[in-house]
Amino acid sequence: MKKKVQNFDKELKMPHLLRDDLENIEAIIKELSPSDCKIETEEYEYSSIQEIPSDLKAVNEFNLRIYSPYLSLNLYKSGAFISSDSGDFKLMGAVKKIMDIISKRERKYLWYFSSLSSWMAPILFVIPFYLIVYLDEEIIKSNKGLFLSTFFVSLLAIIWWISGFIFSLKRFSLIEFVYRKNKSNFFIRNKDQIIVNILVVVFTVLLTLFVQKIFK
Repeated sequence: MKKKVQNFDKELKMPHLLRDDLENIEAIIKELSPSDCKIETEEYEYSSIQEIPSDLKAVNEFNLRIYSPYLSLNLYKSGAFISSDSGDFKLMGAVKKIMDIISKRERKYLWYFSSLSSWMAPILFVIPFYLIVYLDEEIIKSNKGLFLSTFFVSLLAIIWWISGFIFSLKRFSLIEFVYRKNKSNFFIRNKDQIIVNILVVVFTVLLTLFVQKIFK
């Protein structure tokens, strides 16, 4: 009797990796002495991170695979995950180190923003209009604030849904080949997170005003 080797699979939350991260991951992988290593973007294939030009444009697709032992890091436009054989303690130790690197680079707020948008945004778009339809016309005319807050809540719901759709299907993974120290300023580096935070704050304020108007 022989026990089957089970695979380890872990989904990632919108990782944003830079050259430092890729080199650190590569160093961990080299300790495993794999029989083969493949590094690929959508257009090119490399044998090491050092081969990748530092001025190469940022990409949304990046794959790193090794064999004997098997480990695969797959970063795509619409998803990201890491998988490996799980019967080797040394390999699983390497996977843990790699996950420690990646977890610090996951855009978790953006991931929650995009994940919730697929079902929350349609609800928040429909409910305000549904309430307005069933409210008395005189109430609406005498309370323009209610109408405006309803309009803006619905508008932001649409923006939320579209933004979440774009991020989850087009920009789920982000890989840049420059060193962190050479990156541009804070606002450029974190523009996605900043935009999300602003939208969340504005949306929360308008939703609060809307609820206050309804139950006033």
